[in-house]
Amino acid sequence: MLEKELKILIPKKLSDFPKIRRIGDPYHFYKWDLDQNQQNPILRYWFWNDKKTRKFRKRVFINEFEDLLKLALDCNGLNRTDFERVCPNTKSDGGCGFAVIVGILEYLQVVELEKPGAYLLANKEIIKELLGQKKEK
Repeated sequence: MLEKELKILIPKKLSDFPKIRRIGDPYHFYKWDLDQNQQNPILRYWFWNDKKTRKFRKRVFINEFEDLLKLALDCNGLNRTDFERVCPNTKSDGGCGFAVIVGILEYLQVVELEKPGAYLLANKEIIKELLGQKKEK
């Protein structure tokens, strides 16, 4: 469900993801793809090096993003430590995957900054919808 919802959003409405500290160029959507090893859907993105002479291409594994959101619902928030634990494949490309995930969630207005590296959930219902969970009555 998350993949379907993200594909509606990205890249038509959201194609750039700000860095956590909002310094420097954002991360840019590249394409939707499947991981060659596990055939899991991935969001590919890229960013420039400091001199803008080389593009770095990275990945966010959607199944890990989904697991992170499920954990966030249980904990009422998410942080970089959760990301590192729950998203090992995404983390293997570097910590910038956390910024991309946070950028998506901020765009959707479902998280708000609590302190550096930690975010509180601002709208659990939207997250549940993204995950395909039924609304509570």
